[in-house]
Amino acid sequence: MKQRLLALLTILILTGLPFLAARAGIESFGGIQLVSASSTETPAKPPASTPPPPAPPMSAPAGQDDVLKDPLCFNVVNKAPYTVYGSLSTNFYTAADGKKARHRSNFRLNEQEQAQFCTYGPFFDNQKLDLVLRTLVPVFSCKTAVTGDILIYGRRKAEGGTDTWAVCL
Repeated sequence: MKQRLLALLTILILTGLPFLAARAGIESFGGIQLVSASSTETPAKPPASTPPPPAPPMSAPAGQDDVLKDPLCFNVVNKAPYTVYGSLSTNFYTAADGKKARHRSNFRLNEQEQAQFCTYGPFFDNQKLDLVLRTLVPVFSCKTAVTGDILIYGRRKAEGGTDTWAVCL
């Protein structure tokens, strides 16, 4: 019973919270901001009133050499025939209290869905972020440049399970 409860809690943390945050209208996770999400399906009619524009991305810590003055925006696109879960993380920086910290944004993308993210950094070498794709555990990770779309691919295996990967720049 205890193991089932722990497994259920793990699933909720890894998959449910980002989804619930998106449903609640939370658009920012640390220094990486979910600006918008769209699908290839025909969109529903727009609401009668236009929603306010998204808040600007969270500014990066002061004194960082690998931090941009203007945000760098890019798309994460799910080309897999199933929902994918993952996260994008910046490099570490030293917070005001002297502790090492980093910004992380979790995402959940349905089949053929995409989302736009914007970040100031701090980046790894060559303006790269850390990308991790997961199920209950990480199944793929890389450091990828954010100079274009990040494409996530996947396939279902004949023996069961899936292979999931991204094209890292």
